[in-house]
Amino acid sequence: NNANSSLSTATLLPLNEDPPGSGYLVGHGSGSLDPAGDSDYWKFDAQAGDRISISLDMPNGGMNPAMELYNPGGTYLIGDDNGGPDLQSFFSRYTISAAGTYFVRVFAHSGVADYQLRVDLARTVQLEADTEYANDSVASANPLTLTTAGNQRSGIMAGTNMSGQSGNVDEDYFNLGTVPAGETILLSIRL
Repeated sequence: NNANSSLSTATLLPLNEDPPGSGYLVGHGSGSLDPAGDSDYWKFDAQAGDRISISLDMPNGGMNPAMELYNPGGTYLIGDDNGGPDLQSFFSRYTISAAGTYFVRVFAHSGVADYQLRVDLARTVQLEADTEYANDSVASANPLTLTTAGNQRSGIMAGTNMSGQSGNVDEDYFNLGTVPAGETILLSIRL
């Protein structure tokens, strides 16, 4: 939307549950910034307790981007300008405190380029924390909470596998906690 330079004119970013019934919602948007100090605002709905990750990527480079998150009242909550690969923006596992419409402001410190914005929202699944490749080792593994049902324990976590930077490849580590001797572990991944 060419006229989305304020909270009141923010472009709606629909979040779709993928797969249906999973409690994991994703929204994608794309835009471009001009060199005259342009800002783009996007909005999405969230519920109290939702966990979100937001990434801002440039398919062709040329821009040093930044983004900020605002609550339904327009108050600044969190921002980032280099949490993803290279100069791209990313923040992960931010917990929403109150239901309502939230806003993302996209702007550039320098340059001009097209960008892609993605919001991941975890409602009933867990969400990794990986800003600046934070869970790239056993020591910094994200704990996966397992729920017991009968003689089985299970858990689901969503996340992002980012592009690498400066020779670093993004690996995601998850801590399963104590596993008793003889227990069978079954892992699966959905891309």
